[in-house]
Amino acid sequence: ENEDLKKSSVDVQQGNVAALLDDIRGLLEESGASAPRSVDGNSLAQLLPSVSLLCKVHQVKSVEVEELRARLAELEGANSRMKPVELHSRVHELTAEADALRQQNAELQDKVSSLTTRLEVATAGAAAAGVAAV
Repeated sequence: ENEDLKKSSVDVQQGNVAALLDDIRGLLEESGASAPRSVDGNSLAQLLPSVSLLCKVHQVKSVEVEELRARLAELEGANSRMKPVELHSRVHELTAEADALRQQNAELQDKVSSLTTRLEVATAGAAAAGVAAV
């Protein structure tokens, strides 16, 4: 009778562990993580890695939520500090800066192209004269 009670108790515990593991796997799947699967059917052996993974997923989600909160607070703060006219003015300033940078980039590309052409001419001239180009 004592052995039957022990076996029954073990079966109940294994059932509880399996149910808990199923719940954890469900939470992991809802969060987009894949739960480790039991190779030998031992639910108890899979409980610790599954709980650890669930904790990691929770930490990542918590960080993501905090980052979103910070970004939202930053946006709300920016909106409360700047008026639409100021935002419009800032957009024009940034557009002018971008145009100036594009112009500088175009000038730099022209200089590089000119230097490349001059190098090609010098190399061709040196080759024609029989001088080794360096």
